[in-house]
Amino acid sequence: MKNATRLIWPSGNTIYPPAFLLAMPAGLLGVYLPLYGRDLGATTFQVGLLYAAFHLTGVIVRPLTGIAVDRLGRRPFLLAGAVCYIFAAALFAGSVSLSVLFAARLAQGLGSALFWVATYALLADRGREDTSGRRYGWLATAFTSGSILGTMASYGAVVVLGLLSGWRVSFFIFALTNLLALVLVYRNVRPQAAPLAAPAFRPAPVGVLLCLLSVSFLVAAAFGMLAPITLLYLRDRFAATEFWIGVASAPSALVYALAPGRLGTLGDRYSRRAIVAIALAASGAVSLLFPLTPSLALLSGVWILEALFVAAAVPAQDAIVSEVSGGDVRGRSFWIYAAAAGLGASAGPLVGGWLYDNVGHATPFWLNAAMLPIAGAIVFWMLPEPRRTAAEVGVRASKSG
Repeated sequence: MKNATRLIWPSGNTIYPPAFLLAMPAGLLGVYLPLYGRDLGATTFQVGLLYAAFHLTGVIVRPLTGIAVDRLGRRPFLLAGAVCYIFAAALFAGSVSLSVLFAARLAQGLGSALFWVATYALLADRGREDTSGRRYGWLATAFTSGSILGTMASYGAVVVLGLLSGWRVSFFIFALTNLLALVLVYRNVRPQAAPLAAPAFRPAPVGVLLCLLSVSFLVAAAFGMLAPITLLYLRDRFAATEFWIGVASAPSALVYALAPGRLGTLGDRYSRRAIVAIALAASGAVSLLFPLTPSLALLSGVWILEALFVAAAVPAQDAIVSEVSGGDVRGRSFWIYAAAAGLGASAGPLVGGWLYDNVGHATPFWLNAAMLPIAGAIVFWMLPEPRRTAAEVGVRASKSG
């Protein structure tokens, strides 16, 4: 197993295979949660609530997780998060009503809050700051690759069995893959020798912190606004079936699976703030094209562009957070960052769903296109470029030379 994973993942790979496995349900949820919720009788606003339930759980739980991860180590929370993912998959498999579907999203939100804060802190521990973009890029690749594999597996079940039965069969399988992820964490992620001493929290400068929090909130709200309505928009505008929606989204999903591990290195070579700013502004421009694209085939190409820009922005943004935090307080740094993102991701779907129902189907796309460039401008004009050590400068020079 270890030799096999080394062929796929770079060094320091013990967390990538579990992340890959736990991400497998994400593709099915991303594509079919709005449609499945609608078939269970949910309004567009209630679909937004399904997204908000997941993120609000994280907002509540992440503060305690971040502090405890710094105090007790990363491994216990990786294990607890995997257990919650197993329970969530079981609830999804048995969800025959909106109440059970909401309970599943709450359990998934708890698992996410525990597992991913610990994962980001663990990766921040493992290597130099000038390679953090690469590490977070590979984590995004692991997540998205797992999501794509899960989408492919569930897609066949949905096409053959129908959405309701295919959903339940898929989540029964995902419960088993989540169990395998739990086993991998237990076997391969070693516990720390002793509990860490409670560190004194050394926050980033107030200006830098406010910049990061505002950007995190805006970006999560902008993308969260489109999460519950994009697929509903495709079905309402083009009368697209689940089959054609899957075909249209597959190329961009593949791009996002392969691109972050490569594009993450851009932030290790060049200015991270410039990369985030450019990528967010470009992604906002692409959002303008969604309501204007006349066919599903052309929209699939627009989706690919968006995937490329997001794949460039996310690893650089995560690396900036790691860069401004110290090793003994990274758990708390990431929960502050994740809490702002969680608030944005909770508000975004509610706003997007309300706008879609009450103002116009294209309105969430226009607002997304305005918010992302603003977030990029905040990063570029207000976030100072971090100082590099002599060693990091030498590494960069050797890479570029």
